[in-house]
Amino acid sequence: MSKYQLLPELSSIEFERLKSIIIQNGAIVPIEVDENGDILDGHHRVKIYGELPEPIINYPIIKRQFNTEAEKKAYVYKINEGRRHLST
Repeated sequence: MSKYQLLPELSSIEFERLKSIIIQNGAIVPIEVDENGDILDGHHRVKIYGELPEPIINYPIIKRQFNTEAEKKAYVYKINEGRRHLST
């Protein structure tokens, strides 16, 4: 598990659905990393890119800069809250 994979893994159905979309459309949504190159957002996408018959290695990346670990973790939750079905 990655340092900033703070949310539960996708279910196998969700993972396969995402994989299908990536196979159809390619790498569209950038992977977000911190100043050290650690993935903040896109863990599942990177895993899928490596599993493809022709792996995607040149995917778009956005590098983010933070002052603290707490800021990084808050950012991870914030960018996922609208996309994932999260409960308390």
